[in-house]
Order: sequence, then structure tokens, then C-alpha cells
Amino acid sequence: MICKQTGLLLKPSYLRKIYYKIMTAIPVLVSIVAMVRYADSNCWLIGYIGYLLVHFNILYASKCPHCPYYKMAGKLHSCFMIWLTPKIYKPRSGPAPKFLKYYVPFAILLMTFYPVYWLRYEWELLVVHLLAIAVLLISIMLQECTRCLYFKCPNNRVRESIQKRYRDKQAIEEFVE
Repeated sequence: MICKQTGLLLKPSYLRKIYYKIMTAIPVLVSIVAMVRYADSNCWLIGYIGYLLVHFNILYASKCPHCPYYKMAGKLHSCFMIWLTPKIYKPRSGPAPKFLKYYVPFAILLMTFYPVYWLRYEWELLVVHLLAIAVLLISIMLQECTRCLYFKCPNNRVRESIQKRYRDKQAIEEFVE
């Protein structure tokens, strides 16, 4: 659902959520295929999957509880990227920790380049992997970060004028109720 006055995403649609799940699954599955085919040991694959799980848990524990989408009603998280996940942590007010500004790009780079060693054996898979990550990141930056309600997020790109208009609209709605 999109706010008509500001263009901000009030609640991500299911189609948007499915799009981001597919765009996230492509590079992960391509990486897994390459590691299964060319890694000498399954330890590399287990390490990659473990890294993805650790990265997910770090973000979910440190960034998500501060987000307005996490605070919305219901027992399941309703974000464009993480949905149908139980809300394990208590919602917190204020901005997310500052280390996330540097951790997120580092984690994305590591996720992107960890499987390149095995992807180099099949350049088609390498191209699909890199293109999928590029499309995913561009989509997030153009479609989500410029329309997100989480104004205190280090990745938020919503213009100040739109943030002000949204806050004014919220203040009026709270006053009327």
C-alpha cells in the first residue's frame, strides 16, 4: 500500500515481497550450484550457508526491531525483504546501530565474492550471479530506500521534504483520533 500524498510505502505488497525473494534466491542458488559442482569439500558450502544465516540473524536482531514495518500489528514481520518471519525481538525506538552503515555493504560484498572462486569455472553462472545481485541492489535503492518509512535507517534515501510532509500528515491523523 502506498501513501497517496507522499508516495511512501505504508505496507509492502505481496507481489513486491515475492519479487525480492526471487531476486535474493537467484544468486544464492547459483552460488550453491557452483559450490556443489566444483568445491573439493562440502565445508565450503556449509560455511557459505552458515555465513548467510549469521548475516540474516545480525540484521534481524540489530536493524529490524527499530523499523516501523517491524512494529506493525501482527506476530509476523511484514517487510519487503523479510516477511513471514516471527517477531522474536521486542520493537525498539530510535535509530539502528551505527555499525550497520558499514556492516551491510561489507556483508553484501562478502556474499557476492565468496562464491566467485567456484563460479569462475562456469562464466554463465558468474554472469547470472553478478547480474542478479546488481538488479537486486539497484531495485532496493530505487524502489525501497527512496520510499521507506524508516527515516532513521542509514540506507534511507527519502527526501527531507517528503519526510516532513509524512510526519505532518501523521501528526494531523493522531490529533483527529
